[in-house]
Amino acid sequence: MNIYLEEIAKAIVDMDEDNIIPLIDKALEAKVLPEEIYNDGLSKGMLDVTKLFENKEYFVSEVIVCADTLN
Repeated sequence: MNIYLEEIAKAIVDMDEDNIIPLIDKALEAKVLPEEIYNDGLSKGMLDVTKLFENKEYFVSEVIVCADTLN
């Protein structure tokens, strides 16, 4: 997986909304396809959040904040 996609997914999990847009911009500049950014970055991050929630490591409030970073 592309390093930018990994960083985007991690930013979602870390609730780091300030860095999502700059990371997406860097990925686009590096010629990463928008579909890849969505599928392997943003969606992957939320999938990781779901796993953390299922394992009771994240609460509903944290899931909501992570989802809000997508907006």
